[in-house]
Order: sequence, then C-alpha cells, then structure tokens
Amino acid sequence: MIILDTGVLFGFEVESDDKHDDAVRIVNDAVTGVYGTAVITDYIFDETVTLTLARTKDLSKAIAVGEHLSNLEILKISQAVFDAAWVIFKAQKARKKLSFTDCTTIAAMKFNGIDKIAAFDSGFGYTKGIEVIE
Repeated sequence: MIILDTGVLFGFEVESDDKHDDAVRIVNDAVTGVYGTAVITDYIFDETVTLTLARTKDLSKAIAVGEHLSNLEILKISQAVFDAAWVIFKAQKARKKLSFTDCTTIAAMKFNGIDKIAAFDSGFGYTKGIEVIE
C-alpha cells in the first residue's frame, strides 16, 4: 500500500504545476500497482480539493479533482488516529515542521501498516519507517 499525498495529487491534476511530470509518473506507477494499493485519507481529500480551488480559482476543476479522488480507497481519520496525530504534531523536533494534516497521514500510515508515501514534502523523510517516493 502507498499513500498519495496532496502535493503529488495536485501536481498530477494541474498541468501548469512545476511538479506535474513527476506527479504523473508517480501516480501512474501507483495506480498500476507498482507500490501496492494506492490510498488517501479523508484529510488528504479535503486538502487536495481545497488547494485546487484556492490555487486555480476554478470550482469545476476542484470538483473534477474530487471526483477522481473518490475512485481511490479513502481511509477515514478515526478518533484514535486523530489523537495519535496530535501527539506527533506536538512532539515535532525536525527542522521541517509538518502540518497537522501531514501528522494525521503519518498516524494513519502507522495504524494501517503502510510504509510508503508518494510526496514532494520533505518533512515526511524525517519520519522513521516511512519511505518517501518522489
């Protein structure tokens, strides 16, 4: 299994993004099973649709992105994962601070035995036991 992070998903969907080519390669590998099943969390869904709307100012594009994301397995952030994410967020010591959404992703990965993430965010590289595909 592999988690697809917001930056990769946005880069895949928005051709003008400077990471578009890398994102297309990563997402194509992920959806063809190179890394196992590709999944997202409900927080990643939220963040990706919101980022798409904020950056493109195009509601129809944000809706189209959401429709594409709906085809993936979406892990729900439970109270236990949320609580674990809050502990991770408060305990950060790395130079690159992670957002709370990123912390929910790490917690969800640990709860679901996932060790790979497709991400352009270097902060994930500071987390032991996580392989970043970029």
